[in-house]
Amino acid sequence: MLPPWRWLCGLAAAMLCISLLAVLMVVCDASATTSFIHRASATGSSFRRARPAPGALGMSQPPGEAPPRFKLVAQDLMSVDKLTDVRNQRVLGKLPTLVPPPGAPNYVGLDELRQMVEGSMGWSAPILDLHKTEDSREFRVGPTAVSRFARGGKTRMLTEIGLLLQERKIPTLFITFSDFTEMEDGERDSINPLESILMRIAWATAPEETVAKVVAHARETFSDMEDKTVHDFTFPDWLETASISEGEIKKWLGQSQLILLVDELNQLLTTDLLDSLVSIETDEATMGKQRVAAKAAEFLRLVFLKEEGRYLIFSSHVATVGSRLEDYWLLIKRGRRVVKLRIPVINELADAQAITRCTHGGQISWTGRAPSLLYELFKRSPTCESTDLEGVRRLFSGASTPMDADIARAIIRSALDGDPNWVAALGALAGNVDAFGESIVWPPCYLGTACDLLSNTENDAIQSALGGAFISGVGRVEPLLKELLEDKGSG
Repeated sequence: MLPPWRWLCGLAAAMLCISLLAVLMVVCDASATTSFIHRASATGSSFRRARPAPGALGMSQPPGEAPPRFKLVAQDLMSVDKLTDVRNQRVLGKLPTLVPPPGAPNYVGLDELRQMVEGSMGWSAPILDLHKTEDSREFRVGPTAVSRFARGGKTRMLTEIGLLLQERKIPTLFITFSDFTEMEDGERDSINPLESILMRIAWATAPEETVAKVVAHARETFSDMEDKTVHDFTFPDWLETASISEGEIKKWLGQSQLILLVDELNQLLTTDLLDSLVSIETDEATMGKQRVAAKAAEFLRLVFLKEEGRYLIFSSHVATVGSRLEDYWLLIKRGRRVVKLRIPVINELADAQAITRCTHGGQISWTGRAPSLLYELFKRSPTCESTDLEGVRRLFSGASTPMDADIARAIIRSALDGDPNWVAALGALAGNVDAFGESIVWPPCYLGTACDLLSNTENDAIQSALGGAFISGVGRVEPLLKELLEDKGSG
């Protein structure tokens, strides 16, 4: 089992330090009332030629504001039946795919993943069973969610699930709001959430000849796309120059089976958008958000949850979104529970051999037993004697978030008691914790980074509220946790 006792020394010392800091917070701030603020986590680059915001509210745009887009129809997309083999999708266009990137290690926990798919070994909600189930008076089919901290293996788990499903000849489609089809700020302003889903489905299923037709239209219609080719046509270009309706996607699906895998759904359904659903405000902005959120939910529910032979699996980068999405579905149809999958972790030293032969239990513990973070620690290291510590630290989510006293309290107390109620107060830093069941857990590598950022803050309000001794103590946490990285043997 991991980690051996001697590697626990640094972790125990760090937790003792955090415990003392928590006591110090109570002493320094006994009468204070903590306010918990929901902070939106969505960021992105600008959309080059964004259309007016009215389109984001589902209203028609004023004529002449933008060149006409190419209207895609069902026949422009590959047959759903061909989605049983990832090799049937086009190669060009930086397409999100189920194929692992070159050099990716063997998947740790594949047997456990098969249990989640097939229902063997007593797994209570196998994906294959949910895929075969339709809504009834007694039961409402809910989606399956995968949630973990930044770079914790969510995307790899979704793709491995997809490959297992395709092995069983079940049509499976993978789309993402990250990487090649990242959700940009301009996209949120120019099209609504339902259109964002539809356009990603179309991008992932368009054959090369369809992309060529859209490129030809773009070259003729958009003045700055005269030199575009199929080879350099990107997803932002696709969003700007093409469109497809909900009706055409439904026509494309027909009566076919399909399991939809959606990576980083939280980039689409942000905390801000989810908050609007339960708001009692009646202003046009809030009601507009409610309408567009409801339209996207209605599409996913009717097309991928209600009918037998369809299913929806999504990943969420932020723990609050992963849990509160349950409310999202419940608002649309009562009793629609979210099934939550836990990403496999390294349980034995032998598991890590699929990633690297160089590691030891302390390093595995420091990376939160996450295969993906252990891979990041070693992938740029030419020898067993070197590790890429800074490479892992750079994966920390929300490093530029301004620190305040609420976040400081949430970091320390969430590390101590694991209470998921602290997640909201973490704001953008919530992307660094693992939320499963009734608790949250910080991987030591991210907890140390959070404490280091906090100790170096220049926010006078934190020192005034919590005291200089608190700030000094926080600075000792990361060095103690880094002791896990030292090979101290097994004695």
